Amino acid sequence: RRCVQETAFVFFIRRCLSRETEEYVETVIGLKLLPKFSALLDVENEKICFETIWIIINLASASSAAAAEMRALGLHKKLAHKVKSSNQELAELALWGTSNLLADNVAARDEILSTDIVSIIEGLISGKVLKLTLLRVSIWAISNLCKGKPSPSFASIIPLLPTFGNILFVADEEVVSDLLWSLSYISDGEKDTNKKILMYISMKRVVQCVEHSNMTIKIPALRVIGNICTGSYTEVEEVVQSGCLQAINRLMAAQEDIVTKECCWILSNILAGPPAHISYVLKMGLLSSLCNVIRSKADYLVKREAGWAIANACTEGTPEQAYDIINEGGMAALNDMLDVQEAEFLHTALCGIAALLKAGQIEDGENKIASEFEAIGGLKKLVVLQMHQNEGVYSKACLLYTSPSPRDATLTRMPSSA
Repeated sequence: RRCVQETAFVFFIRRCLSRETEEYVETVIGLKLLPKFSALLDVENEKICFETIWIIINLASASSAAAAEMRALGLHKKLAHKVKSSNQELAELALWGTSNLLADNVAARDEILSTDIVSIIEGLISGKVLKLTLLRVSIWAISNLCKGKPSPSFASIIPLLPTFGNILFVADEEVVSDLLWSLSYISDGEKDTNKKILMYISMKRVVQCVEHSNMTIKIPALRVIGNICTGSYTEVEEVVQSGCLQAINRLMAAQEDIVTKECCWILSNILAGPPAHISYVLKMGLLSSLCNVIRSKADYLVKREAGWAIANACTEGTPEQAYDIINEGGMAALNDMLDVQEAEFLHTALCGIAALLKAGQIEDGENKIASEFEAIGGLKKLVVLQMHQNEGVYSKACLLYTSPSPRDATLTRMPSSA
């Protein structure tokens, strides 16, 4: 009889909450029923557990305060236990409920990560034939556990990488998208994790994904590549050898701002590396593509990334590469950037120009690079910039105008205004 009453109770509450009105949510929370729902998760009746978890999902998604109270009651641990259920529908719902208890809160994320939820998910998705919906929820849950700043410790996530490597080839866009977002968060965290990502994740497959028609797959794939390209020489080398630059070349030709911005950021990371990596970009003709972005009608933020990439090539390249950069339009693009009054944009351009002028000083006699800079109107722009309100821009412009061989060509990010 008690079981019948509890079943009727949770059915009634769930029907009320399914109407999606704030009034019912506030009423249920106000009645202090959360401890009751916690107790109902302990019963053996799967119907009652199923309906109770639905109630928890609705309350947690509607109220972060309710989600916090449910975590305090230990509901995330009880839900993690239910994920182990042999009933895949119940396991799927429990996993969904666990993710909703995160409430976009990094403290809650770390609290849930401290349980054995990741190892439970690993057991769920490793070597089992799962319903597609359960696989989707499993990967979505992992992506939620990986995101947020500061980044979580990925020590518990790393054991999942071998399984991720296999799942990345699954023919389901939702699964692949959430998996790539997970990898983008992991690769943006502790740098040592990128070595392990490269051990288990096919970069060729990730590169394939950057050309996917679905933007929710394309963007996280680009983020994974960009994050890894902030790493060591060998890590960047592996990404480049996977066909990354060829794919970027095709993507930039499409001129979609959101994609072009990501591509410019990746190129900026590669061009911040050794001359060998700069050579790859030059040989592919991508320096010219970056210059085209500066001259295009692209959004300012896209142009800013392109400017950083060009300036990185100038400051990190060899004197011989400086002439290749100029021939690809690098000097002209940096000169065009001097027409924009935003301080960080100008600082980037001035640092790139300083590096090119310094490279020109290696020749005996006339500084041909300085002469070319003057010929395209660069010196006149430096005169104007000596009246700029930003002290960093003013100082850099003065130095470049008075010295054809500036010593400081270091490219560092600066405050955007004085």
